[in-house]
Amino acid sequence: MYSIISFKAQPDGLITEINWCYTNNQGSIRSKLTLPNPGSLDSIIPLSNVLPENLIDFVRTSIDGSQEVLDIKISDFATAQEYQNSLLTYVIDEDGSFVNL
Repeated sequence: MYSIISFKAQPDGLITEINWCYTNNQGSIRSKLTLPNPGSLDSIIPLSNVLPENLIDFVRTSIDGSQEVLDIKISDFATAQEYQNSLLTYVIDEDGSFVNL
Protein backbone atom coordinates (compact mmCIF):
# COMPACT_ATOMS: atom_id res chain seq x y z
CA MET A 1 0.00 0.00 0.00
CA TYR A 2 1.32 3.42 -0.94
CA SER A 3 0.83 6.51 1.16
CA ILE A 4 1.95 10.12 1.02
CA ILE A 5 3.85 11.39 4.04
CA SER A 6 4.18 15.00 2.90
CA PHE A 7 4.88 17.17 -0.11
CA LYS A 8 6.46 20.54 -0.82
CA ALA A 9 5.09 23.09 -3.25
CA GLN A 10 5.89 26.58 -4.38
CA PRO A 11 3.31 29.25 -3.53
CA ASP A 12 2.02 29.10 -7.12
CA GLY A 13 1.11 25.41 -6.66
CA LEU A 14 4.08 23.79 -8.36
CA ILE A 15 4.81 20.59 -6.42
CA THR A 16 8.56 20.15 -6.05
CA GLU A 17 8.88 17.12 -3.77
CA ILE A 18 6.77 14.20 -2.58
CA ASN A 19 7.73 12.09 0.45
CA TRP A 20 6.09 8.70 0.10
CA CYS A 21 5.92 5.33 1.80
CA TYR A 22 5.19 1.82 0.56
CA THR A 23 4.09 -0.73 3.18
CA ASN A 24 3.43 -4.46 3.05
CA ASN A 25 3.04 -7.09 5.80
CA GLN A 26 6.85 -7.33 6.29
CA GLY A 27 7.68 -3.65 6.62
CA SER A 28 7.91 -0.42 4.69
CA ILE A 29 10.10 1.69 2.44
CA ARG A 30 10.13 5.48 2.57
CA SER A 31 11.61 7.71 -0.06
CA LYS A 32 11.46 11.14 -1.62
CA LEU A 33 10.56 11.95 -5.20
CA THR A 34 11.96 15.26 -6.43
CA LEU A 35 10.12 16.67 -9.41
CA PRO A 36 11.73 18.65 -12.21
CA ASN A 37 10.41 22.11 -13.03
CA PRO A 38 7.79 21.90 -15.77
CA GLY A 39 8.35 23.39 -19.17
CA SER A 40 5.07 25.29 -19.07
CA LEU A 41 2.70 26.76 -16.54
CA ASP A 42 -0.04 24.39 -17.78
CA SER A 43 1.30 21.61 -15.55
CA ILE A 44 0.90 23.59 -12.33
CA ILE A 45 -1.90 22.14 -10.22
CA PRO A 46 -3.62 24.52 -7.81
CA LEU A 47 -3.08 23.23 -4.29
CA SER A 48 -6.85 23.17 -3.75
CA ASN A 49 -7.06 20.50 -6.51
CA VAL A 50 -4.33 18.22 -5.13
CA LEU A 51 -5.66 14.90 -3.87
CA PRO A 52 -3.64 12.20 -2.07
CA GLU A 53 -4.83 9.64 -4.63
CA ASN A 54 -3.39 11.74 -7.46
CA LEU A 55 -0.06 12.05 -5.68
CA ILE A 56 0.01 8.29 -5.08
CA ASP A 57 -0.73 7.61 -8.74
CA PHE A 58 2.02 10.02 -9.75
CA VAL A 59 4.51 8.34 -7.40
CA ARG A 60 3.58 4.88 -8.70
CA THR A 61 4.24 5.89 -12.29
CA SER A 62 7.38 7.89 -11.50
CA ILE A 63 9.44 5.71 -9.17
CA ASP A 64 11.97 3.21 -10.38
CA GLY A 65 10.39 -0.11 -9.44
CA SER A 66 7.03 -1.76 -9.37
CA GLN A 67 5.13 -2.96 -6.32
CA GLU A 68 6.74 -6.38 -6.78
CA VAL A 69 10.22 -4.81 -6.77
CA LEU A 70 9.43 -2.94 -3.55
CA ASP A 71 8.07 -6.15 -1.99
CA ILE A 72 11.37 -7.89 -2.83
CA LYS A 73 13.40 -5.03 -1.35
CA ILE A 74 11.41 -5.17 1.88
CA SER A 75 11.75 -8.97 2.03
CA ASP A 76 15.50 -8.79 1.42
CA PHE A 77 15.87 -6.19 4.17
CA ALA A 78 13.78 -8.28 6.59
CA THR A 79 15.92 -11.36 5.84
CA ALA A 80 19.15 -9.42 6.35
CA GLN A 81 17.81 -7.97 9.61
CA GLU A 82 16.82 -11.44 10.87
CA TYR A 83 20.34 -12.66 10.11
CA GLN A 84 21.94 -9.71 11.93
CA ASN A 85 19.67 -10.30 14.92
CA SER A 86 20.75 -13.96 15.06
CA LEU A 87 24.45 -13.10 15.44
CA LEU A 88 26.01 -13.28 18.90
CA THR A 89 28.50 -10.79 20.31
CA TYR A 90 31.50 -12.05 22.26
CA VAL A 91 33.93 -10.16 24.46
CA ILE A 92 37.50 -11.36 24.96
CA ASP A 93 38.81 -10.95 28.52
CA GLU A 94 42.41 -10.10 29.42
CA ASP A 95 43.15 -13.78 30.08
CA GLY A 96 42.09 -14.72 26.55
CA SER A 97 38.75 -16.24 27.49
CA PHE A 98 35.63 -14.97 25.85
CA VAL A 99 32.02 -14.64 26.89
CA ASN A 100 28.82 -14.10 25.02
CA LEU A 101 27.12 -10.82 25.88
